[in-house]
Amino acid sequence: RYVRSEAVARNEGVGVSFYNGSAGQCYVIHTGSRADCQCDGTGPAQCTSGAVLLKSVFQPASQPVKVVANVGSIVGLFTTPFAAAYCSSKAAVHSLTDALRMELAPFGIHVVSIQPGGVRSSFGEHAEAVVRLPETSLYKPVETGIRARAQAGQQGAMPADVFVVPVVDALLRSSPPRVIRGGTNSVRLPLLKRLLPAAMFDAKLSKLFGLDALR
Repeated sequence: RYVRSEAVARNEGVGVSFYNGSAGQCYVIHTGSRADCQCDGTGPAQCTSGAVLLKSVFQPASQPVKVVANVGSIVGLFTTPFAAAYCSSKAAVHSLTDALRMELAPFGIHVVSIQPGGVRSSFGEHAEAVVRLPETSLYKPVETGIRARAQAGQQGAMPADVFVVPVVDALLRSSPPRVIRGGTNSVRLPLLKRLLPAAMFDAKLSKLFGLDALR
């Protein structure tokens, strides 16, 4: 929200850049290009060539935050029609992360599960591009629903540069949270999964992607 609001207020692009140096790591939110700003740990972040420094965070090498961050998805918490392989792969990432969190805790390493909702990318376009249904397929009548599922995560999706800022802030804490969620529907859909009876949740998803038309 901070990056987006600044971009709108200034009517220009706002970027997030990461820098690594012997003194530590930092990220900088700024206008202009990445080459216009520097943060090497010897002093405050600086921007030149008309770029404006909006915010910076520095993590000294002497105070490292030991973090393993695995990227899952909110669809690792529930499964939708026409995406079983993807949903199950993300559920597996969550399970792996849970195990690693316990196994690495004795060594002072934090393990975090990042569970995005809708974040803007080309994922939907690539997913829809490979949809191929033969004319004899039982699911041919609901091909529109299958294509809609491929693009579902991109409907009203959050820009990636907006999503990443609170994620990095959370990962740089001395004690990062176990789970970080962000993006469109990252709260709403997992909450519905928890609150609704399973049959009602299934029915809503089935109707959303056209499966009710096959009954």
